[in-house]
Amino acid sequence: MMTLLPAAEDFSSRTLASIPGSLHRLIYLAGLRGEAGTYSHWGMEHIYGETTTSDAIAACHLRVLRDVLRMPLGELLAELRENPGTVEAADGILSDMRRNLTRLVPAAAPKLVHSHLSSVLVSLRALIHASPQDSNPQAA
Repeated sequence: MMTLLPAAEDFSSRTLASIPGSLHRLIYLAGLRGEAGTYSHWGMEHIYGETTTSDAIAACHLRVLRDVLRMPLGELLAELRENPGTVEAADGILSDMRRNLTRLVPAAAPKLVHSHLSSVLVSLRALIHASPQDSNPQAA
């Protein structure tokens, strides 16, 4: 017999846990968010219904964003260098994130979060382009 988890816990443990890296999780969550601000995930909706699914994913989105904003820049930089592996690919990810900033920040987030996330992305972009001698991920 299958035991149902609370929707947010189910989504976090079964879906988000399979995505490597906080930045990639944040991008994935933003992609589930529709124009109206609700979230959609077919499998979750099939089990929990549309409203519960949207609420659960919104809560996960806010938690992942908070985790990203609390992470040291050095850890985020290491994540970018590891996955996708090239400066060009990392730069593309960061550029896409800056263009889609409003989707990356859930509606429930405080207004200053947009500025905070933007400054983190700008800093990461500068660090990713810095020469290896100039950037020390441990110090960032």
